[in-house]
Parts: sequence; C-alpha cells; structure tokens
Amino acid sequence: MTPGLETKEKSLKEKKTKKQKTKKAKSKVKQLLRIRCPICFNNLAKGTVVSTKCGHVFCRHCLQKALIQNPICPMCRKRLAGFQGYHSLYLDQNICDDFEDIIEEFGT
Repeated sequence: MTPGLETKEKSLKEKKTKKQKTKKAKSKVKQLLRIRCPICFNNLAKGTVVSTKCGHVFCRHCLQKALIQNPICPMCRKRLAGFQGYHSLYLDQNICDDFEDIIEEFGT
C-alpha cells in the first residue's frame, strides 16, 4: 500500500471513531439533561417541579396524588407531613432554556 493511501485510510478511521464517540456523548448528555418524574416518567416542566423534604423530585400533580393515598415519599418511603412534606423547586429560567435547546439539538 502506498503511504498516501494509508494516511487517507487512517484519517477516515479516525473520523469514523470520532463520529461514533460524539454520537455516544450526545446520547449521554441527552439522558443526563432530562429530569423525569419517577412516577409518570414524563420530563419535568418548569413550574410543576416539587421536591420532598427527603430530596426526591416529582411532578406536583403526581406527588399530590401519591400523598393523598399514603403520606410517604414514593421513593424512599420516609413519612411526609401531608402537603407540608414537599416544596416547589424554582429552576433558573436560563438553565431551563439551555436544557430545552440542548434536548432539541440532540433530539427527543
């Protein structure tokens, strides 16, 4: 094989490897940026996010329904004092916008 051809093949392999690594990285980033409710598995939307006193995060609606049935955290089973066992999470608008932009860029 000629030196020029070997260099070209090596360059193509490197590009292919880089493309595969980029694809994997994008997939991981997309997964990390999604904050999902562990009850309904939907992405949490700004304004509907609540956290229990024990630190678990849910959709407001899902947690309210769960607490009506049983006043415990659906994740760790710690006793929660009814509707005072959780509080709203206020996400920075810039962070929310960045998350949405990145998710759109990498696909849903």
